[in-house]
Amino acid sequence: MDTISATLVAYDRLETTLDTLSRIVACDPPPAEVLVHVDGDQEAVGTAIRKAFPQARVHVNPHHVGPGGGRNWLLRQASGSLVASFDDDSYPHDPGYFGHLQDLASKHPDVAIFAAHITEPHRSDSLAHSTERWVADFVGCGCAYRREYFQEGSAYVPLPVAYGMEEADLALRMHARGYRILYSPKIRVHHNSPLSHHQLPRIASKQLTNTALLPFLRYPWYLIPIGMVQFGRKLWDTLKRRRFMGALIGIGNVLPYLYHHRHRREPLAGKAVLSFLALRRHAQPVVHGSS
Repeated sequence: MDTISATLVAYDRLETTLDTLSRIVACDPPPAEVLVHVDGDQEAVGTAIRKAFPQARVHVNPHHVGPGGGRNWLLRQASGSLVASFDDDSYPHDPGYFGHLQDLASKHPDVAIFAAHITEPHRSDSLAHSTERWVADFVGCGCAYRREYFQEGSAYVPLPVAYGMEEADLALRMHARGYRILYSPKIRVHHNSPLSHHQLPRIASKQLTNTALLPFLRYPWYLIPIGMVQFGRKLWDTLKRRRFMGALIGIGNVLPYLYHHRHRREPLAGKAVLSFLALRRHAQPVVHGSS
């Protein structure tokens, strides 16, 4: 049976982080180990976590590497064959989460990432018509990685503000390598955030520039027009939400942002990109007995 490492990325929200950790360790069965990455030289946060949860392995990064950079460290350090991923404000919805995850992993031994069903306080939740399916995307605050697939060179691009880039980029690269992501309503994670911080100009602008960064890094040149359409849609959505300052800052920062990350450009095969975009539009049902 797979062993599970529970991992959590934290920054400066100590009380929220401690509450999340208490919920993780209270699960039955509990994870085999708990690892925490504290970003941005927040030594006081790391010290408080070690005091409250001496069984947890805590690393305080002196640099600001963002959630993706933190997850890279956690995936390298974890010893479990499955690595359950959480944010400082996300935690198992059900106390049997890790048992459900082990059962799911045993039925699908070739899945690279298990995408959990995410519940949030600002919207109602219903699983009445939810079934397992093959998907293109996942979210880092509620998923589990099969660690062996990340020992082959896969990693997040470390960005301090990574909305719209980190998971989508990793999912696209995993898809291009033939690996699959399984969404299952049997594993549920509660993301305890109102998402009000998305209104901040700093966040809204980075969501926009990251929408441009992904195709710049991964699409072959002949598919860049698709990326331009995606950017246009994101810009329109930002304006509809009245995030005008974020849109203005984002537009102004696009070209310098792409130039800054130009050394990361590693385009994928166009066929893989198109296949990924098709799966994003239409998730595929899981055929009974398949993995």
